[in-house]
Amino acid sequence: MSETGFISYPPPQPDFWIYFAKYLRNFWVQWAIVFVPFILFILYLKFTMPSFHLNEKDPEDDIDVSGKK
Repeated sequence: MSETGFISYPPPQPDFWIYFAKYLRNFWVQWAIVFVPFILFILYLKFTMPSFHLNEKDPEDDIDVSGKK
């Protein structure tokens, strides 16, 4: 190694991956990596799955128990 501390002087500029890896240490980025795909998956399920309406009347509920029509 040369006396300046680098093999080539001036030292090379940091590339994209160094800046990218720096953000991976942030607390909010780590939580976003966990929760954003989870939220997208929940939204996908919400808008693509059929819904079953539990508040609809059953056919048995249409029977008049008083005998009047």
